[in-house]
Amino acid sequence: MPVGNPWPDIDKAYRPGGNLFTDSIVSLDARTGALLWWHQVTPEDWEDKDLVAAPVVYRDSEARDLLVFAGKDGYVRAIDRDTRQEVFHTPVTTIVTSPDTPSTSGIRTCPGYAGGVEWNGPALDPLNNTLVTGSVDVCFIVRLGATKYSATEANFGGTVEPDGPATGWVTAVDAETGQVRWKYHAEKPVVAGVTPTAGGVTFTGDLNGNLLVFNSKSGELVSKVKTGGALAGGVVTYEAGGKQYLAFASGNLSRNAFGTLGVPSVVIMGLGARAAATSATAPASGSSPTGAANLAKGRKVYEQVCASCHGPDGNLVAGHALSTLESRRDRAATLAYIKDPKPPMPKLYPDLLNQQSLVDVTSYIYEDLVH
Repeated sequence: MPVGNPWPDIDKAYRPGGNLFTDSIVSLDARTGALLWWHQVTPEDWEDKDLVAAPVVYRDSEARDLLVFAGKDGYVRAIDRDTRQEVFHTPVTTIVTSPDTPSTSGIRTCPGYAGGVEWNGPALDPLNNTLVTGSVDVCFIVRLGATKYSATEANFGGTVEPDGPATGWVTAVDAETGQVRWKYHAEKPVVAGVTPTAGGVTFTGDLNGNLLVFNSKSGELVSKVKTGGALAGGVVTYEAGGKQYLAFASGNLSRNAFGTLGVPSVVIMGLGARAAATSATAPASGSSPTGAANLAKGRKVYEQVCASCHGPDGNLVAGHALSTLESRRDRAATLAYIKDPKPPMPKLYPDLLNQQSLVDVTSYIYEDLVH
């Protein structure tokens, strides 16, 4: 199983040593729970390079039992399960080597934090003997800060802010050598599940709401379909009544500062099927006139975009509790700040939120969260 990164994320002096078994693949006896072996990728991690996706196990043509995994360091790695030796490691996004320690003046790190391979890891395509992986291509400026433990407030030992645009990749590598067979540069991060099929096509999606369909052998993009919401979950294909269907989750809400909005939905498509419904989406950005605040829509925007960092009650970020916001800013100043925030808060306007959405969410904050 994969293990996450140590805390505090940035201030590694707070936790000296290798920090076993963080950033590691750990093998346990399934019957007793006894520790069998482990492989640590990043000792003393300060760049949030945790391993977040389940590994893949298979036997190759040389009868080696391989374990393949990927993480937020941006590599796909293969381990021989008998010798514990690394067989290959292949980069699947932009990687910039960082110093051994963080700095208060700030260090640019790629990928790190929200980059690399996220929730869904490599998928084995036995038809073409490849491993297909989605990834996030983004860099961050990391600044070391002070660490103070609290049971109720988040503290990472510093701050991070995105540096440049966030895009994505879909990469297919040889399952035995790690050599890149093909890759596709997506307009937004790819964190959805990847599903190769026996029919020779591979399905996945990006955070811009695109369902992506590839020729599994060549990597040619066969189809690109707007779904109305960011794709970040599983993609499954199945047969019912003699007909093939595709089902996937659209409208991801979890820490979605890099993609599009949308109502959380399960979308089902069928070969040759006519469109039966459309997904509701957030208003597109633009210069349309702004109307009166809609608290229901403001609540939806807050839950979709803001709650993952600020918490459902608005009081998760230390020193920035929304319950006391009125003592620091009036509504107009808050709206202006959301429109053009200071790091590490992401800039959401105009790509993700339009002026009406800003009005709606600002009103919701003051009407429901400030007290």
